[in-house]
Amino acid sequence: MTRWKAVWVMVLFLAILVCASASAETITALATPVNPEHLEKTASYARILGYNDERNTLTVELIVPEVFAEKDVLALEVGDAIYTGGEEVPIRTIDWYEDYGYLVLNAGAYEHAPGSVYLHMDDWGNFMPDRYGHPTYNVIAVLECPVTESLLFLDYTHEESGDTLDLPRVSTAAEFLAAFFSGEPDERDTELDIDNLYVVFDGHGQLATVQRFFVSWQ
Repeated sequence: MTRWKAVWVMVLFLAILVCASASAETITALATPVNPEHLEKTASYARILGYNDERNTLTVELIVPEVFAEKDVLALEVGDAIYTGGEEVPIRTIDWYEDYGYLVLNAGAYEHAPGSVYLHMDDWGNFMPDRYGHPTYNVIAVLECPVTESLLFLDYTHEESGDTLDLPRVSTAAEFLAAFFSGEPDERDTELDIDNLYVVFDGHGQLATVQRFFVSWQ
């Protein structure tokens, strides 16, 4: 009888594990309104990965900051998971700092320890993960965009100090390419791929402006 009791205890334990696994939730970021198939009159955060001299095209990576719905985040429980930064993170602990508008999943021995996720509330009540103030982005698409003569580069960062400007410095396409893509390809250090850009497409879906804004990690 003792042996059968042990078997039933094991069966019950496995059933509890199965039920817990079945009820666990994995939350994902909200969908982006940017459709890479229809970029007419669209703005998107972006990274410029390179310039092709022969084809006169920019390799543009469209990105979107991760945003999680308030109701999904506040419903999280230990045992659930969050898909962020390209991986599913199981949740072991949840610490909510309501006065500061953020919560920490899997808090470690120090700030932003491996496996931890810091979620800050945005202006609309949703939550955005970040690491030391740097948002987490997902890639939407990678495009080869022709450089037209009408392309403009708007730079909101001061040329020397790196501080933010109220009004941007405006450069033509030729000036933009000369400033960032002159010299041999392997010698170029553009600083246009550190999450400090957004791009605007015109009514025909062509790249119209590249705009660089101030970021604290630049």
